[in-house]
Amino acid sequence: MTRRTTLLTLLFLCVSLLRMLPGLSSFFDPQDFYTFLNPLARGDSFSEYMLDGWSWHDGETGVRIGFFRPLTSLTYIPEHFAWGSSPLPYRLTSLLFHAAACLVVFALCRGFKGNGIAAGLLAAAAPGTVYAVWLINGRGDVMAPLFGLAAVAAAIGLTGRERNGLFRSLLPGLLCLLAMASKEQGMASVPACVLAWILVPGGSRSRKTTVRFAAGLLCASALYLGARLIMFRGVGGYGNLVPWSVMPRHLLVLVFQFTGAGLIPWRIARWAYLLLLALPVTLYGASSRRNLRITLFLLLLIPLFGFQSIVGDTCSHYIFAPAVVFALLLGVSLGFFSRVIVTVVTVLLLSLWVVLGLGESARLDSITAPFEKAHAASREVLPHLIEGGAEEPVLVYLDPESRGDPLLSETKNIPVYLDHLSGGLAPFRTGALAVEATTGEWSVVIWVKRHWEPGEEGISQGTVLIWDGDSIEVISSSDFRI
Repeated sequence: MTRRTTLLTLLFLCVSLLRMLPGLSSFFDPQDFYTFLNPLARGDSFSEYMLDGWSWHDGETGVRIGFFRPLTSLTYIPEHFAWGSSPLPYRLTSLLFHAAACLVVFALCRGFKGNGIAAGLLAAAAPGTVYAVWLINGRGDVMAPLFGLAAVAAAIGLTGRERNGLFRSLLPGLLCLLAMASKEQGMASVPACVLAWILVPGGSRSRKTTVRFAAGLLCASALYLGARLIMFRGVGGYGNLVPWSVMPRHLLVLVFQFTGAGLIPWRIARWAYLLLLALPVTLYGASSRRNLRITLFLLLLIPLFGFQSIVGDTCSHYIFAPAVVFALLLGVSLGFFSRVIVTVVTVLLLSLWVVLGLGESARLDSITAPFEKAHAASREVLPHLIEGGAEEPVLVYLDPESRGDPLLSETKNIPVYLDHLSGGLAPFRTGALAVEATTGEWSVVIWVKRHWEPGEEGISQGTVLIWDGDSIEVISSSDFRI
């Protein structure tokens, strides 16, 4: 790594770190327990752990459904050994991956003759990247576009050269494989490389290089899909997509997310902001046929890398890739203007995005406060229950008066904490009582101790933990009445 590369990486890291400060040391999100904390604490086998914590069996077909993100999962293993249950170091690692992605954005932007510094800084500050970096389980959302954009850069690097060696020609496919091994979103890197090969202006593409390039992409795709077929006896993942009629609305939501417009409270200001962002892109794209092709390519990359938000849920951690691609598009567009204009626009946008990022980070920090409190309260009572040989099941009662507590809407969270506090595998089944928001009726959810699949309803003899939002009271189920 050269001195310049090191300085740029540190610069991007510092900007990303700045807007993350309020939530940097926040407590774990419940998803983090599912993904790596509990599986590693209970010592899952290596093959089982590679299937990720989000894995279950379909009740009707018996087919295993879930995700396969081996590269991301591997990063947690040494970290868990070193840091255990301290969330800060995990987020610092994710920030390093983010800084690396910003470096790739910088290099791509320079290749398009844009302003690389502006693109890298905006990618570091993009408000759409906050949640994926904050959510430790969202690391795959950071790693997949890192390798995906690197694959695009490698594909573009093949053009305009008379000769390309075998490794150089296969490199885009290898990087695509790393992107797919990070998260399913990495599948977008394969068509992204094809689009780059077709749309990005450059020199001639020799037949030999084209064949090797295509073979690399096909082999990477085959290896990835083959691994999923073996692990799941199918492709795994979610099976349901939103209707076609809903997808345009999801695309609009995606735009508001990756630009940060959704974080601006005033409607007029929000739309004015979006129009201002579109101005340099439009002027750049209209300036020449070459620039139009580059603009079209980058605009297509945004929905391609954001396909999870369009065909499924519009989850906030899905938008890391569209956010950094948009920063790349802005950096390329700004390279068309004078240095003064670039500096002014970059400083203004950077300032706004850091402020929006700080607000989002602070919001995430406040959300996890009840989780941390419940985890601490569980840590106080659980050892005594284990030593006393408590009968199953241990149930957690969520007081209906604590309506503002996020634990009310996610009844499985406290059992997950109990599981973690028992070395990753509770010696008894755990569960939760929840109140239905619409009817006000109580229901009991008991969670199987390994895969956390909903089980039967009802209270047998055992212990009930009553969480009132501040503390936990332990009583016998025989003394409990709904």
